[in-house]
Amino acid sequence: MPVQARPFVTIDVRSREGNPTEDVLRAISRREKEIAGAIVRVQVTLAGESAPAVLDETAVRRALEPVEFVAGISRNVDSTPRSRIGPVVIEELAPLEALDLYLKAKNTPEDRARLLLDHGRKLTDPEALLHREPAEG
Repeated sequence: MPVQARPFVTIDVRSREGNPTEDVLRAISRREKEIAGAIVRVQVTLAGESAPAVLDETAVRRALEPVEFVAGISRNVDSTPRSRIGPVVIEELAPLEALDLYLKAKNTPEDRARLLLDHGRKLTDPEALLHREPAEG
């Protein structure tokens, strides 16, 4: 016996910047025919920078009036780790440059930083690795 089940529709919205409510309302209007009479779930992913922006859930629910049932409106914050070493592309740095920036960002005392950089040079210098004395053991 066939069953007349209602369709289940998920509307995924990634709001990068600006107004997340407008982004969600646009996504709903683009799928207007598909969601009429359906069970709908809305998932909003906010970029870390736009997270403080407020999602007007009342406006979103108003736009969803033609649906049979709103299964939920969820918000997720997509936070990318922020570098504390300034506007530097880490992948473009040499290992010793990256170590130096890291030590400065961590406020490592100058004498300790110098020692760690010296050890780093020994580890990254191919000539030093070739002429290294074997460890005693």
